[in-house]
Amino acid sequence: MRMTEIKPRGMKNDLTVNDNGMPTIYRVIIHANEDFPGFWAECVSLPGTFTDGDSVEEIKENMYESVSLTLKTDYPHVTDYSLVFDIAE
Repeated sequence: MRMTEIKPRGMKNDLTVNDNGMPTIYRVIIHANEDFPGFWAECVSLPGTFTDGDSVEEIKENMYESVSLTLKTDYPHVTDYSLVFDIAE
C-alpha cells in the first residue's frame, strides 16, 4: 500500500484491476464540510467507505485505515492497492 498525491479531477473511478477483477487503485474525493470546520471524504470505488478529519493530511491517514478495514472485511484477497485523492469543487 502506498500513499499517492492529490490528482486532478477527471480521473476514472477504477483505473486498473487485479487478476480477481478488483480495483488496485481507488479514487477518494475530499469534500469541505459545510456544517463545521474540517473535511469529509468518500471512496467512490468502495461504496459506504467514508471518513472525516480536520485537515487533508488527517483525511488521508483516516481513509487509508477505512479502506484497509473495508478490504480486509469484504475483499480479503486484495492486498496491494493505492489511493488517489481528489478535492471536490
